[in-house]
Amino acid sequence: RYIEPEFALRDGFGYSNLHFTLAGRVIEAVTGKSWRDYLAEELFAPAGMKRSSGYASWMYAQEDVAHPTVFAGGGIRAAPVRKSDRTMHAAGGLGTSIHDLAQWLRLQLNQGVVGETRLVSAASLAEMYRLQSKGSDSDEFGPMEGFGLGWQRGSYRGHLELRHGGGYVGAASYVCFLP
Repeated sequence: RYIEPEFALRDGFGYSNLHFTLAGRVIEAVTGKSWRDYLAEELFAPAGMKRSSGYASWMYAQEDVAHPTVFAGGGIRAAPVRKSDRTMHAAGGLGTSIHDLAQWLRLQLNQGVVGETRLVSAASLAEMYRLQSKGSDSDEFGPMEGFGLGWQRGSYRGHLELRHGGGYVGAASYVCFLP
């Protein structure tokens, strides 16, 4: 309530991670579990995503983990800061593997089903993909129509394109697919 809006309602668009942080708080209030534990139990485990976590302490304790790096002094160096459990929050606070990311995309492309198990309803996915807020081409997001729920919407050769990226010091991700 203390954040001043950039635009009057429906007069413009400004991206913020605040909605992911709020979603994490809602999960905690409704389920009584942390957003990290809820996702681990209700989504990651049933989807076979064994290397996804919101706990930096667990993620960085793995033997084959990529540590955040930056270009400095003509080479690659360890990032000057690293996420901790305290700074891993629902907006930009997940670590995963390429296998688990592929499982997430399979879930998307198979209408919410992994193997024989429905984890997300087709109606919920359709709502996530539906245009919720119009946007326009920008330097930050590139060519796009606007945003769904958690997805930037664009088109590729006339087909719906969904994408989302993000990162923090020394780490970045980008997912794009054609549902």
